[in-house]
Amino acid sequence: MTIYGSGFGDNPVVNAGSWAMVSVQWANGVEIHGTVSVDPNAPDTMETVTVTSRGWGGQGWMPAPGASQTANATVQIRGASPPGCRDSRKDALIAEYIAYGLSWVPTCGEVIPPIGSFHFSAQEINQDNDYRDYWTITKDAMLDGLEGIRADSGGLPMPVSSGYRNPASQMRINPSSPNSRHTRGDAVDIRETDPGRRELFKWTLGPAHGACVEPLSLTPTWVHFDWRPGNCPVGW
Repeated sequence: MTIYGSGFGDNPVVNAGSWAMVSVQWANGVEIHGTVSVDPNAPDTMETVTVTSRGWGGQGWMPAPGASQTANATVQIRGASPPGCRDSRKDALIAEYIAYGLSWVPTCGEVIPPIGSFHFSAQEINQDNDYRDYWTITKDAMLDGLEGIRADSGGLPMPVSSGYRNPASQMRINPSSPNSRHTRGDAVDIRETDPGRRELFKWTLGPAHGACVEPLSLTPTWVHFDWRPGNCPVGW
């Protein structure tokens, strides 16, 4: 592990979370080299390693004049692999998030058997999921939102063109966006070319049911909805 920054001082303090330990091999004011040891029983998780300057000058462990504890940096380390969900397919699915370097890694409990809703089947939602017969990530907010949009748009069919994608599938479909919401289980693409319905989905029904809707100029034959937490990107 190497951490780059500034103002670390000659003797920085390196702290990790409950599942990891960091041993500093050498350091200077702008660079720290060390090794990270992860508890073999660690869950599939992310931990933060924090580096804080103690401002020591290196002479007899005495603080340097004017030293302060203001410099810090953080890096993230991943939990032990395989995650150990007691199912080889579930472990393999979670391991893809680590192998492809995604910014989020699901827990064992977030990977569930395929589910759908009354009008949106598990088969539709998981058509791009390599684990479709066994495991998926599907958020209730997405299914509830889709049902609401369908009801408020006159009950007409809303064919799904893509839903949940495991990371390997996402990299085949759109390698430029490895952290797509499709890998989080809260995104779906609906085939739609009718201009009126596209505008209705984008500006009225999507927002009314809590969805972020991708700019229509980027999705000429489909409409992308996702139910991410927090605010939508600008223009969505």
